[in-house]
Amino acid sequence: APPASAITLYEFEACPFCRRVREVVTYLDLAVTVVPCPRGSKHRDAVVGMGGKAQFPFLVDTARNKQLYESADICMYLVDHYGDGALLPSEDFLGTTSTLTAALPTLLRGSRGGKVSDAAPSNDPAEPLVLWSYEGNQFCRLVREVLCELDLPYRLMSAGKGSPRRLELQK
Repeated sequence: APPASAITLYEFEACPFCRRVREVVTYLDLAVTVVPCPRGSKHRDAVVGMGGKAQFPFLVDTARNKQLYESADICMYLVDHYGDGALLPSEDFLGTTSTLTAALPTLLRGSRGGKVSDAAPSNDPAEPLVLWSYEGNQFCRLVREVLCELDLPYRLMSAGKGSPRRLELQK
C-alpha cells in the first residue's frame, strides 16, 4: 500500500472516467486524498500548474514522483504499483461498455457533482474531511456529490465489501 498521504486524485463526481479510477481505488482498498475539480472549482488551477491542462482525472503519487492524466493509464498504474498482483476487475474494465455504464449514474442524477455550488465555502477546511466509502454504494455517491459541489477536499478511506477497513470503521 502507498504511504498514507502519497496519492492525491483530482477529479469530480460527474465524470465517468473519474468514476473508473475511484472503482479501482475501492477494488485495491486504497486510501487517497480526493481534491474535487468540478466546473468552477478553485482547485483546477493547481492541476494546470502541475500537469499543464485542466483534464480529469489527474493523479499525483508523491511516493513515486509520478503524475498521470487518462483514466486507463491511472488505473493500470495503480494496479501495477499497488495491486499486490491483482488484475483489473474485469476484461472490459477499460472498454467502451464500462465507460457507458460509468456514465449512467451521472445521467440519472442530472449531472450532480459536475459544478461548484454557490453555497461552497471560499476556503478549504484546515484538515481534510474523512469519508469512509466505496464506489458502488448509492448513498456514498450522494455524499461525494455534495463534497464535490462544495469543492471540499477529503480523505477517501476505501471500505468496500471484504475490506479490512470495515473492522476499523466499526471501532
